[in-house]
Amino acid sequence: MLARLVSWSLSNHYLVLGVTIVVALAGVLSLNALSIDAFPDTTPVQVQVNTASPSLVPEEVERLISLPVEQSLGGLPGLKMVRSLSQFGLSRNRSQVGLAFSTRSGVSLQLAWMLLRLFPKLISPRRRQRCWRCFGT
Repeated sequence: MLARLVSWSLSNHYLVLGVTIVVALAGVLSLNALSIDAFPDTTPVQVQVNTASPSLVPEEVERLISLPVEQSLGGLPGLKMVRSLSQFGLSRNRSQVGLAFSTRSGVSLQLAWMLLRLFPKLISPRRRQRCWRCFGT
């Protein structure tokens, strides 16, 4: 069988050369259209909540701002890690609460969850009920 294939290829060498060139051109064209990342993005979805309170000392910022924000956002779906930082500055004291989510969740979805948790009074009950239906629990 292999001997017949070799003899056919030798007798039809122009056809074999043409098919080889067509396949090579198709490979080069598809390689140019292929998107390859040398370093894929493996960072998790991260969201930060930043607050400023000029009249409080860092301990009060931690107790009155950072801790309630951490507690209200603690049970978000897909949440992997919560970090909190209270800083003392010259003109204001800052609080940063960083949240890291699983890579499958989108930033816009997590921001919507955060808005529902942090500002429940600003969203009407009807719209909140619709959001809960869209997002799950």
